[in-house]
Amino acid sequence: MAKLAFVVQTEPYKFEAIDTLLNMVRAAQRAGHTILGVFFFGSGVHALHGHVDPGDSVRNLTERIESELADKGIPIMGCTAWLSMGGVWAKDRIESVREEGLGTLTELATQADKLIFFGPGV
Repeated sequence: MAKLAFVVQTEPYKFEAIDTLLNMVRAAQRAGHTILGVFFFGSGVHALHGHVDPGDSVRNLTERIESELADKGIPIMGCTAWLSMGGVWAKDRIESVREEGLGTLTELATQADKLIFFGPGV
């Protein structure tokens, strides 16, 4: 089976990239693939903000990220520079997020059989 890693570069709620990511992770795990981690970069780090309340009529992506990734032991990483520039401070974000640099993204890219990107500029 394949080793997969994911990079999210788009804001939550603007597109359905995070929904698609979560669906792909679930399907890949069912098929027996290994998920090495999900790296949030650029505007994608805003999906890691823990104080989002979209109300009752919109899905809560923060809760879904926690329940479908963190609670299943999948590493969630946010780019240190983008977390800082975006004001997504440790006290405000999902508890299970690890701050990582581009070196970690490079490691994911070299260890994974497939590196799948969600977002613009790729």
